Amino acid sequence: MKFSVACLAALALLSSKVRSNEVEVADDRATPTVDHLLQIVQLKLDELFVESSEQVEQLLTELYHLRQSVEHVAWLTNRVERAVQKVQLDNDVLVRNVSLLTSQTE
Repeated sequence: MKFSVACLAALALLSSKVRSNEVEVADDRATPTVDHLLQIVQLKLDELFVESSEQVEQLLTELYHLRQSVEHVAWLTNRVERAVQKVQLDNDVLVRNVSLLTSQTE
């Protein structure tokens, strides 16, 4: 997105004002050359590239931490599922023992 904005800005700067490798400036002040404007655009593109690279690096770091969190949640979920199964088995044994006791007392 920023790259396309930078390109559009460069095109706007260079559009109809380019004449014989110079750009007209109001009040006949110094007229920057197209090469100078291209250098400015290149510097801005370099800045945007560095900024986007930093953002990608930050996103990759966040993705790594997110994956670690997901793995931890999966591990916890697995432990909870095993604990629930153990409780169900213990409950089944308890119900069977209570049934045996009640049948013996009758």
